Formats: sequence, C-alpha cells, structure tokens
Amino acid sequence: MQQSYRLIEDLSKRLNAELHNSGITSSFLDACLQEFFDRISPCFPVIHRPTFLPRETIPPLLLNMVALGSLFVCLPNSARKGEMLWRLGHSAVATSWQTLITHRGPRDACDGVQLVLTALLGQLFALLSSNESIRTTAFVWHGLGFYWARTCGMHAVAELPTAPPMPCPPLELQAHWHRWTTVETQKRAILGHYILDGLISQTSGAPASARHLINSLRTAGSDVVFQAHTASDWLDQLRQPASSLPDMPFSEVYFSVFASKYPSHPLSLSDFSIFVILEGLQSLVSDLHEIGAGKPAIGAITERQIIQALLNIYKVHLRYGSGSLPSPSNPSSSSSSSSGLPPHKPDDPFQLLLRWHTVCLELALPTARFYSSLCQSHPHLPRTIGDHQSKAAASTSTNSTVPGTTTPSVNPQPPDHQDHPNQKPPSIPTTTTPPPLRALLHALTITHLFNRLPFHQAHSPHIPAAIFATAVTIAEWCLSHQKEKIFIAADKQDFLAEQNWAEVWGIRPSGTEEGDDGGGHGGCTERSAAAAEEAMERRFLGDADGSGGAVHLLQELNFLVICLETVVARWQISGVMAEMVRGLMGLCSGFRGE
Repeated sequence: MQQSYRLIEDLSKRLNAELHNSGITSSFLDACLQEFFDRISPCFPVIHRPTFLPRETIPPLLLNMVALGSLFVCLPNSARKGEMLWRLGHSAVATSWQTLITHRGPRDACDGVQLVLTALLGQLFALLSSNESIRTTAFVWHGLGFYWARTCGMHAVAELPTAPPMPCPPLELQAHWHRWTTVETQKRAILGHYILDGLISQTSGAPASARHLINSLRTAGSDVVFQAHTASDWLDQLRQPASSLPDMPFSEVYFSVFASKYPSHPLSLSDFSIFVILEGLQSLVSDLHEIGAGKPAIGAITERQIIQALLNIYKVHLRYGSGSLPSPSNPSSSSSSSSGLPPHKPDDPFQLLLRWHTVCLELALPTARFYSSLCQSHPHLPRTIGDHQSKAAASTSTNSTVPGTTTPSVNPQPPDHQDHPNQKPPSIPTTTTPPPLRALLHALTITHLFNRLPFHQAHSPHIPAAIFATAVTIAEWCLSHQKEKIFIAADKQDFLAEQNWAEVWGIRPSGTEEGDDGGGHGGCTERSAAAAEEAMERRFLGDADGSGGAVHLLQELNFLVICLETVVARWQISGVMAEMVRGLMGLCSGFRGE
C-alpha cells in the first residue's frame, strides 16, 4: 500500500490540494481497501482478490475501490474522505482516459480492462451517493464503459482455459490459474456494466444504455471457482461437476430463457450470470414504460414475454431456494438444507430473490415515474433521485399515465422542497384506476425477505433501490385505496413458500394468460384488466371480519425506513431515500382508513 499511497499522494498534489491536506494516511487507505474486499466484493465480484496487487493497479481504479470501501470504515469523516478520493479518481479519468484506454497491466488480458473496471466502480459509487452532483455523474456517464470496452476490443474474450492435466507442477498450475482469472475478470468487467445498466435504468426511470438481448459476451464462470483463494483450491473447485457451466453467448441464453420450454430444458448458470439476465429483463421493463402501456412499437418485447421469462427464471433458479427460506407465517420453518438448489449456488439465494421480486414489481408499477409524478403535484415531497426524472415525467405525461394517479399538473418545484415536519400535507392524490395487486404482493414479499436478510448480504448495491421501490408501491396502494391496512386471505399469506407467482400474474399452467383469447393480447383492454384485478383481489384479499391476516401498510413503510437507516445505511443514498419514504408516509397519514 505504501507505493499506492505515494501514487495517490502525487496525483492529489497535482489535481486536488484539498485532498492532499485532508489527513488521509496509508493506514486509512489500507482499511478502506480491506473493507472493499470484505463487504462489497462478495456481493459484486468483479475484481479477483487473491491475485490483486495494488502496485499493478492504475491509481483511478485504486481510488474508486478505496472510495467504496470508505463507506464501511467507521471513522470520523471517512465517507467525506472517500468522496474526495472519488472526485480525484474521476478527474484523473476525465483528463487521462486517452492514455488509460491503452494501458495493459501485467495480469490484464487486453488493453483497457482496468479503465473499464474504473468506470464500473466509479459509476457504482456515484449512483449510491447522497451528493446530488456526484449522483448525476452516474446518469451522465451512463454507457461510457460500454464504449470504452468496445474501443479496446474487450468483447473479443478468449474461452476460459480448462483444468490442466494432472500431475501439474506448482508453477504451471499457478500460471493456469492466473490465465483463467485474467479471462474471467475481463468478462466480468463488461458484464458488471450490464448489471449496473439495469440498476441505473430502474433508479432513473430512463431506458437502458445497452441492448441486452443481443449481448455477444459469453456467460460468466462459476462464482465459487472465481472466489477460490489458491491455485489448488481453484483446481479442486474447477473439477467439481457443478462448476461445469455452459459457455455460451448471453444472446443465446436469453433465447432459451424466453422459451416456454425452458423449465424442462434449463441451463446451469452462475449467480453472476443470472444477475446479468435479470438486469436485461429490467432493461426491457424500462423500454415498455418508455413506450407507454398498450402502445405499439417495432421490435419491442411484450409484457407477457417478459412475465414468462421472469417466471422461467424463478421456476428454474429460485423456486427451491425460496421454499427453503422461513415463511412469514412460520419463521421456524427455515431449513438449513439447500438440496433443492443447484450445487454451485450459495446456501441462501437472498440477493437473486430480492432482485427478481424488484424487477417483477417494476414491471407491474414504474416506481420512479410514479414518485416523479407525485413530486410534480406535491412540492413538499423530497426531490427525486435524479432531477431529470421530473422533466422526463412531465415530457412523457401525454404518452403514459402512472397506474393509480391522474396526470399531474406541471408545477415547478421550489428550490427548497424538502419535507417540513410542521407543514400540512397537501390533499391526497386523486386516483383513476386501482394499482395492481401483484405489485403490492411482490412488495410485501420483499419486506418479508428483508426481515430475514443475513447481515453479510446487506451490502449488495441493488438493495437500496429495492427498498425504495417497495416503499413507493406500498404507499401507492395506501393512496389509491385510502386504506392503511389490508387483509390477506388465510390461504395466500405464505408468499415465500407457496410459489404461486404464475397465479399472481394470471398465467395458466399452459403458459397462457387468464382471459387470453389465443391472440396473445389477453387483459389488454381496461375492462378486462379491471375484471382480472377484481378476480385477483377476491382470491388474495380477505375481509376485515377475521378471515384474513392483517397487514398494516404504514408499519411496513416504517420498517423500510428503519432498514434504510440501519442495515443499508452505509450506502449514502439510503439517507436520501429515507427522507423520501418519510414524505410518502406523510401523504399516507393524511387520511384515516381501515
């Protein structure tokens, strides 16, 4: 770290005198780097820790790693110092990317790998920052990593080397291991941008930057193999049958996942690859919302196709994992056995389940657009994550209306539109159509998952967005139905164990939608959609006479604020989101409904 510290110190003298005088020491940098590998890397494995050497790493990449790690260092001003380090790295990339794009480290597979990783981690830090100007950078630079990767020729990834023949001398085994990790790191550097692309798209409410369905990159290798600490461990894991994963382009994977026969002809995929697929589906969801409900567009994937792909992913890769989780009605039903999961998966698939439910929720309800529309008509609400959201909501208000609200009047927000405790909440938003119940069911399931979230998995970058989307959905139900409490039918309370999401989405076992006349457009009219919603409410909702379990929606919102302020508080955006959820709670508290 001493050599890296000298590099950073030299850079800080030239670019940022404030940072040079901030008191950042080599021990602080070392602590931040350790936290990065301990907290963030397990949830977002794009850098190979066992073979990582600071002296072989370009300073901007090291700065972004340290900046992310600083969020988890519990020392005074550590987050502020991390922000300064991020600004330093950002300045270095902005002024020197033409040189960095040709850089190739001793262990890099090609030019520009470290620059693409720098862009990935830098945008991740920016997206989850509480600083609005930094956060805007994530949206402005959105997609630049893809361009740099193509310019460097990084998409021409070599095939992963196979296990060496035994016996193998230690030095030769070490060389095989390094070649494998070099290729896998190159691949994950680009795939990480696909993951971040979907997350930025959800957060901003804007379309994705890349066309995920034509992604020519091949699937990621086994996560267990990638995280092996030594060459011998790597070889042992690589020889396991579970590590023999298909090496095929993601475009072919999507083709399989969208097929109705995928559950009977599944692919064995790493968790990292499944995350890439889920973000690809999120990008399609964003496209649908951009087009507008029920409006035609050439080449657009339909909602029904996305639903089928999501259900296929759940049935093949997540169903048994969710069944092994403790249920809301019977917490003691947790099983330590993971025999229902593919062998290469971790014991607790919380992260994939959370992201799957969040994508499903976004398909049912565009949460970013809904919140933006509320901000247009309720200036007292805390501002949106990105200022451009409000402009986008206003410009597209003629194209699509967020379910459950009328088109808001365009009313510019005052400069100070933070939530004021003594300010009387405005009138409750008027609603035209009820929000989809399926969105609420996914939101309540997410809250149940958060109740059982292992602490070591609480640092995943997608969790704050999942909490906020859940809060917006629950608040929407409160505002639309003027109720603070609902009753779930007694036989439908066990969301996690019942695995009835096809029923929630109105998909029959044959793969057709309820109400489908065979033309693939079932449920498209307002009348049929309303009838389907009424039928779903009859199936899933109980009565206040005790035939169902009560769910207090304001308490659920309060729990989500607690999550933002405790479990995921290290991500700085959580504080901003907590204020936004409090604003929603203020709106929902403006009536007294049961």
